[in-house]
Amino acid sequence: MHVLLVNILFQGGQTTHTIELAVGLKRKGVKVSFMLIGEKAYPRLAKEFRKIMAENGIPVFTRSDAKTLLPNVDIVHAHSSWTYALAVRWKEIYGVPVVFTIHGLGIRADQRLEKANALIAVGRRTKEGLPDELQGKTVLITNGVDLEKYKPTPDKAPSKPLIVLYAGRLTEKKVPGLEALAAAVQKAGLLLLVASDREVPLGRNAVFVGWQEELLPIMQQVDVLFACGRTIREGMALGLACGVLGENYYGLITTAEVSPENLDLSGITGDVPSRDAILKDLLLLKKPKFFKKCRSAARSLVERFYSLDQMVERTLEVYSKVLAG
Repeated sequence: MHVLLVNILFQGGQTTHTIELAVGLKRKGVKVSFMLIGEKAYPRLAKEFRKIMAENGIPVFTRSDAKTLLPNVDIVHAHSSWTYALAVRWKEIYGVPVVFTIHGLGIRADQRLEKANALIAVGRRTKEGLPDELQGKTVLITNGVDLEKYKPTPDKAPSKPLIVLYAGRLTEKKVPGLEALAAAVQKAGLLLLVASDREVPLGRNAVFVGWQEELLPIMQQVDVLFACGRTIREGMALGLACGVLGENYYGLITTAEVSPENLDLSGITGDVPSRDAILKDLLLLKKPKFFKKCRSAARSLVERFYSLDQMVERTLEVYSKVLAG
C-alpha cells in the first residue's frame, strides 16, 4: 500500500499529528510519501519536518512534484481543509480514493466532504459537530502519542517548588485561563513556564519561553502541565500531572478509571477558569501521594486509549475498507 499524506505546514498539533502518523505508518511497513505546502512561511519548522522525514525514509514532495506520484498512489490522505479540494481533483483525474482527517470544529457539509471516500474526526466533539449526512462515513480516531518517544523519566524527583508548564497557542478565548493559572501558581508559591506564540503580562512567578517547535525537552524538566488537545496527551504520556485547560477548565487528570467517551481533553468543555479552582488543585498536587497518583493515572490513560500504535492501526482499518470498496 502506498499512501500520500497531504498537509499545509503551520505551528500546532495538526503538523505533529501528520508527522507521527507518517512515521507510525512507515513502521508498519506502509509505503508513505508526503506532500507539504507552506514551507516558506515556517522555514525553521519546515527544516525540522524534512529532517524527521529523512531520518525515517519518507520522501517529501512539493505540489508540482507530487503529480508524478499520483498514478502509483493507493490512497491520498489530506489533513487540512485547504487541501481537500486538491485531493478531490486528484481523485477525479487519477481515480485514487481520498480520505480526509478533520482536525477542528465548525466544518460544514460541502461537495468536497461528500466526495471523500472516508472521513476521520480526531475528537468526539469534532465528529458530533459534523452534519448528519456525513456521520455514516466518519470514523472517530483520536490523536495518538508515540509511547517510546514520550515516556516518563525514571526516578525523576518532583522539583522544589513544583514547576508548572502552560503550553499551546494562545487565542483571545484562552487568555483568561492562562491568567487564572498564573494567579493560582503565584498564590501557591510555584513556578510557571509559558510556551506559547504570544506573551501576556502574568506576574513575577511566570516565565515566557516562547513558541517551542519541539516541546519534549522542556516537558521533561517540569512537573505539571496545563494544556489541551494533543499537547495534554503528550504530557500524560510523559507521566506529568496534567490539568486540561483551554477556553475552559476541565480539571486535573486524577484517575485512569474513565473511558474516552467520558473524558474531554479539548479544553472547550468544563468551567470558566478561576484562580481559586486551579489553586485548589495545585495545593493538592503539593501532596506527594496525590501528585504520584495523578502522574500514574495520566500515563495509564495514554497507554490504554491514546497511543500512536492504536491510532495507526485504526487508520489502516479505514484505508483497507476504502480500498475494498
